[in-house]
Amino acid sequence: MSVPTNQQQQLITKYFNLLVKEFITDPRHNKDISIFFQDHLENSKENATTMGHTTQSSQDHITWQVINGIKDPSSEKITTTYKYEITFLNHYENEEDLRGTVVHEFTHLYLYSIIGNHGHDKRFYSTMEWLENWLNKNQGLSPRTNKSHDYDQYEGDHSEITNDKENTCPECSCPSPYHFPSCSHDQNQPLPTKWPVPQQKPDITNDPKKAAEFDRLKNLLKTSQNLAALESTYQKIKTNPLYKGENNNKKTLDKMYESQKYLLQFSNNIQHPSTKKSSDPSFNKGGMGKREYLLIILAIVGIVFVALIGYLIMSKNQTHFKNLKKKKK
Repeated sequence: MSVPTNQQQQLITKYFNLLVKEFITDPRHNKDISIFFQDHLENSKENATTMGHTTQSSQDHITWQVINGIKDPSSEKITTTYKYEITFLNHYENEEDLRGTVVHEFTHLYLYSIIGNHGHDKRFYSTMEWLENWLNKNQGLSPRTNKSHDYDQYEGDHSEITNDKENTCPECSCPSPYHFPSCSHDQNQPLPTKWPVPQQKPDITNDPKKAAEFDRLKNLLKTSQNLAALESTYQKIKTNPLYKGENNNKKTLDKMYESQKYLLQFSNNIQHPSTKKSSDPSFNKGGMGKREYLLIILAIVGIVFVALIGYLIMSKNQTHFKNLKKKKK
């Protein structure tokens, strides 16, 4: 079915927003989504046409409490938000190309929101098929008759995603016990209304033991009484699995270490102000002490004394020269 060019942008926006409203519930991923339209999209492959493009960027937001004018490192919280830019063509040959592109680009957004980086692998196309089935049902659309180009970007199963083989179907990659209708393992088990979230990054707040251990690590940094103890504690923490994990733990602990280090240094300077003056060779850097002033004064006096003697000698010679002239006359 052909769609007039002046209506295509409205239809693309409608389809895409319906999918976002239904499936992107995480506020970190649904607050900053922009849709753009262009006449042409670049493609690195020869004789290939790019129908759409999706990019993701992120930003960390750090908040903390201030107690008595000093930032409390233990209250620091890091929240990451994501920005998405989705670009479509200004014109598609027909509604099926338009719809297929919308679902393809939304699949990128959906997978970014639940598992992060991904590729055009079996998981991607299985998810795309499931999302398109939902859109067709929601809008009363007939399935696309031509999907010949859907797999043009297929990469095999070597993407950055590590499949959970125990909980996903090896054929269609759906989370157990669900399968797509085309899967040979399908036993008429209906797909869920909401897709179970697979392989989300670990959240220690869901594990009381890990949460308690993380609080312990933060407390160790916070209660370090001197710089030596702080450094020793920090080195031990860096070997802890919670520090090495793929989450914000490392950032939080690093910043707590830097904050506590600054507080201890500041406290030392207040309690021992004379120590720095006597032990730090850079304390008088750029200035001069009494000895330097004395040497300068002596040097000036010496220069003046030499100049005065020179002047007297020259005056005496001139007087002697004039007396000789008078005797010759």
